[in-house]
Amino acid sequence: MRERFHWCERCERTFLPPDLGAGDVCPHCGQPTKRISWLTAALRKVGQGTGNRSDIQQKHLQLIQAIWTADGMGQRYFEICQPGSMYYSRFVRQVTELICRGLEEGWIELRLPVQPLLSGGKYELVHHDPERFVRELQLLFPAKSGERPAASDG
Repeated sequence: MRERFHWCERCERTFLPPDLGAGDVCPHCGQPTKRISWLTAALRKVGQGTGNRSDIQQKHLQLIQAIWTADGMGQRYFEICQPGSMYYSRFVRQVTELICRGLEEGWIELRLPVQPLLSGGKYELVHHDPERFVRELQLLFPAKSGERPAASDG
């Protein structure tokens, strides 16, 4: 049986189940944690910050980030989600991790070009379930009361 990990969004830390408080709460801040897969935990380097990721892990995340933020899409998502006082860099990191989870779970697909240097060699993310992506974004960045939730372009 694979070990399951838990993530605290407030502390930005990964935990093993035995390290959690009752009800799977973060031992540092007391906030509820959410379960994450081994791949997501590996990308976050269990219990360590992004500065301790291996070069290949960091390159992988940079590639995914570069693909989804291309042509100003990162800024557009940021404006649509309106994450309050959150810095853009943290927003990008959280959406990149969401996309990595989508890739792992199969509702997002990464297509790499066979010959990326030729014109038309295009890297792309395909959202097989765009409604789920919108729901997941809304969970990460809930709309402020009185505001309508963000719509998706796909």
